[in-house]
Amino acid sequence: VPEATPGAFAAAVRSLDDRAFDPARLRRSATRFSRPTFQARMRAAIEALAAGDANPGSQDETRPTT
Repeated sequence: VPEATPGAFAAAVRSLDDRAFDPARLRRSATRFSRPTFQARMRAAIEALAAGDANPGSQDETRPTT
């Protein structure tokens, strides 16, 4: 988006070709943010911390690598 304004963002969204998106892929990606996924990851992090792992989630495959 060339400028951080609501109008510029809206124009950018309108210019997207919706056929360029794979709905199934978007749905799979969105599940990373679902309530059950959040709860499972939070539970695993708490359990790891309780077990003495100082860096829970460090081996998590869903996190982007840098």
